[in-house]
Amino acid sequence: QVIGSYGNQDEMRLVGSINAPLIEDRLFMRFGASVHQRDGFIYNVTTGEYPDDQNDYAARLQLRYLFNPDFTADFSADFTRQLSHKVNGEARSDVFNTGGTPTPPADQPFVIDDDYPERDLSETWGLGLTLNYDFENVTLTSTTGYRHAYRNWNVDMDHSAGDWAFFHYHDEYNTFSQELRASGEVGNLNYVAGLYYMDTSGENDRTLVYSSLTALLGLPPNSVTNTNPLVDNTSMAVFTALDYGLTDTLTLNMGARLNYETKELTFNQSTDLVAPYSTLAVIDGYTTDMDETSFSPSIGLTWEPNDASTYYARYSRGVKSGGFNADYLNIYQVAADLSLDQETVDSYEIGAKFVSTDGQFSFNSALFYAKYEDYQVSQFRIRDDVVPSRIELALTNAGVVETYGPEFDLTWLPT
Repeated sequence: QVIGSYGNQDEMRLVGSINAPLIEDRLFMRFGASVHQRDGFIYNVTTGEYPDDQNDYAARLQLRYLFNPDFTADFSADFTRQLSHKVNGEARSDVFNTGGTPTPPADQPFVIDDDYPERDLSETWGLGLTLNYDFENVTLTSTTGYRHAYRNWNVDMDHSAGDWAFFHYHDEYNTFSQELRASGEVGNLNYVAGLYYMDTSGENDRTLVYSSLTALLGLPPNSVTNTNPLVDNTSMAVFTALDYGLTDTLTLNMGARLNYETKELTFNQSTDLVAPYSTLAVIDGYTTDMDETSFSPSIGLTWEPNDASTYYARYSRGVKSGGFNADYLNIYQVAADLSLDQETVDSYEIGAKFVSTDGQFSFNSALFYAKYEDYQVSQFRIRDDVVPSRIELALTNAGVVETYGPEFDLTWLPT
């Protein structure tokens, strides 16, 4: 199968896939690939180029091998590359936001005058292997995965024709995961139970460079600030989900997950903008760590009095792990606690689902309520514990957040 399209700005999209047996009744293959390209639509009067272009490529290979009717192995590999000389926003004021507009014609929509060539490159690839063995009363499954993600990003910080400052970002993440689970049916009980392990490392290398022009502002010319956080994250969990038939029409749904997680931060930062020019910190080999244990239960009832209707009620708890604020730290942040707590949500829902006997109409309805504790939110906060007080951007824990309401949907199939 091949699908293609063409549009303005020379936009071209091509997607293709193929399914084929490599060894009859034994080895099977599925392969897919895509290409997406488009010229830019924003004009840069300084360079004479059109950034905001797109050059995206992706491919995925899947293999299935049948050892015997009860034992299968599924392997997958994928790769994605995205390249754009995209613009990180169009300037709507002069460099120092004194009330003026950018130098014409950069004050017009879709026109910029950035002097530093912006570039955003992302690459990701992953490998996966799933082994599935069906015994008489239980199915054992092993899922192994590895994923790599990389980003290289250059940004003109001042968004002008003047050579004032630019950013350079280099981010890299690697994740390994392993899950083992058993599933099956015993009498009126359907179950899934398993173990999970994940190990992730993420490193950012981000550099802010000022030019010689910054001497006009009373700052050291050609100054460089580099921040380099590295986080190692390990997560382990045991989980289960149980459906028990109380009667032919009433099912008790239960589940639980016990999770243990550790995170370790290593942080280095260098800068020429020390006091009195700024409060940026010089940091060499700073380390801190945290560990968390969380329990996520769920329980519910499902009633299906007939094939046309379902009623349910459910409670569940979800957890988002905590972390660190570690990006261009100042001396006050380093002296304080860089961590933020995990976020939890308790969710309640009741609902009903109906379908007409001819299948032409279906109607679903629900009432939901969710209460969040230590909600994680990125915000500007005032630091009153320093003199003079200051404002800083940080990912923090809010107090309580609630969301609730009804939800309805109706589907009609006229033919």
